[in-house]
Amino acid sequence: GMTETSPVASVNPIQHIQIGTIGIPVPSTLCKVIDDEGNELPLGSIGELCVKGPQVMKGYWQR
Repeated sequence: GMTETSPVASVNPIQHIQIGTIGIPVPSTLCKVIDDEGNELPLGSIGELCVKGPQVMKGYWQR
């Protein structure tokens, strides 16, 4: 789940709040939405959110 991206992956800047969005990635973070085959989807598409950045855990405790 997305708990691996603790503490944050994206924000809505105060001056550009848009209801219904997750905002933009925080610095040093990449976000994209992919389909079941791993293909990147265009903005506004429904799929799986993938996050890459220094806040993402590399693995699980004792695994």
